[in-house]
Amino acid sequence: MISDELDEVFSETREFGWDGFGGFPTSEKSLTLVKSFLLAIGAMPITPTAGAQPDGSLTLEWYAGRGRSLTLSFSESSIVHFAILDGEFRDCGSVAFHGIVPTCITEHIRRICRPSTAPS
Repeated sequence: MISDELDEVFSETREFGWDGFGGFPTSEKSLTLVKSFLLAIGAMPITPTAGAQPDGSLTLEWYAGRGRSLTLSFSESSIVHFAILDGEFRDCGSVAFHGIVPTCITEHIRRICRPSTAPS
């Protein structure tokens, strides 16, 4: 389950230098934010993977095949940074999350979870 994976990532990234290169530790506040986000979006056709970034952010990533991915990054600030690549379509930015998933994030999750229309 994604919640278990998230807990594992969190426990592995709690100390400074967790990545071997001076990565900042992840925080309880970021973990709570990601878990609130997961509850808010509910079930998805593609389950994201959990990760962490050297700045101490926790991440969720959807990978839907070559050239199709969505990454969300959660820091303590309640700001979600996002980047999506879906063939020729690309978008990135930052939005606030306060319990309700912003429309642009919902649309990006739907986009990345739908079957590819690109030729094989």
